[in-house]
Amino acid sequence: MAPHPASHIAKKRGVDMSSLSRAAWLAAAALSTAAGHAAADEPALSFSGYGTLGVAHSSEPQADFTATTFQPNGAGHTRNWSPTVDSRLAGQLTAEFNPQWSAVTQVVVEQRWDGSWHPALEWANVQYAVTPDLKVRAGRIALPTFLMSNTRKVGYTMPWIRVPSTVYSALAMTNSDGADVSYSFQAGPARDTVVAYAGRNNSTYPFADGTGYHERARRMRGLADTVTYGAATLQLSHFEARLSSDELDVQDAPYKVNAIGGNYDPGDWFVTGEWARTSGLNGGVPSWYVGAGYRLGAFTPYLNYNHRKQMEVQGRLPGSPMQSVAIGQHGLGAGLRWDFRPGMDLKLQYDRNSPNAGSIGTLVNPQPALLPGQRYHVVSLAMDFVY
Repeated sequence: MAPHPASHIAKKRGVDMSSLSRAAWLAAAALSTAAGHAAADEPALSFSGYGTLGVAHSSEPQADFTATTFQPNGAGHTRNWSPTVDSRLAGQLTAEFNPQWSAVTQVVVEQRWDGSWHPALEWANVQYAVTPDLKVRAGRIALPTFLMSNTRKVGYTMPWIRVPSTVYSALAMTNSDGADVSYSFQAGPARDTVVAYAGRNNSTYPFADGTGYHERARRMRGLADTVTYGAATLQLSHFEARLSSDELDVQDAPYKVNAIGGNYDPGDWFVTGEWARTSGLNGGVPSWYVGAGYRLGAFTPYLNYNHRKQMEVQGRLPGSPMQSVAIGQHGLGAGLRWDFRPGMDLKLQYDRNSPNAGSIGTLVNPQPALLPGQRYHVVSLAMDFVY
């Protein structure tokens, strides 16, 4: 989690390289473990990847619309039509040594907090299957907080262009440097998978002037329970950590996220939704979304509605003194997905976002002339692919 990117505290520091060093160490650890087992077993290597080429337009010229709180700018003020909001490219290398041991490394190229497009290590872990149902992983792993946590960056797996930020920004960080244990079991016709994890995370979020603030998540731990029953999926999760940021004068602050999500997809149509509640830094703040779609051959029209309760964070807008910045909004989205060939789709999406009175909603990089609470519209076009 991070305070809203409109927050702009006067105290700043240089870029912390510890996260890059830790990422490199995790990659080396995964490769060295793989090499050790390769001596006894010839590994089966496979390479895959995914990407999105997208462009988005926002009707609000006094701020930027972005897909995540890690992006410093996007569509609206910085660019009338922005390719940075949704575009990314990723590659993944998987090594299978034997039925017990495997390793995976995933690298993602997307817009980062400083506006650069340097490759970032998303995953780097080694897994040991004690049994086919009991597995242990160590390294950099995905946080299983939401329904689409494992695939939140893989646009092809989603009906819409991007995950609803009103919910997923409740926990913007996507991975953990640590370990997890997962256990799956059959309960009649239902399949239940429980994941317990512990670790840490270092993230950097953007200030409006191009610098960034660093957030350290320590004593991070959580549980996620996912049940599948035919075409239905239900997930409950709990996340907690202690957050610190020198730039924001926050030290060892407790932060929790409780979430529940469900999906029903019998084939011709689907309905899905998630609810999350944060507690800690800004009190209890709930957010939720619901969505549905109907498949007509290669075409899938869809709708979604999202809402986040108003909350306030301490920050500074450009040219203004320190003040409380309100963030909260509701939005309605509609789109059409066209699966024009295997592994590729084309999506056209319209979003009408309505910040609450006095709120800037999920907008970033607000300018002095921005009128809080003013509705704005976003049009997006994206092509997703997997390979």
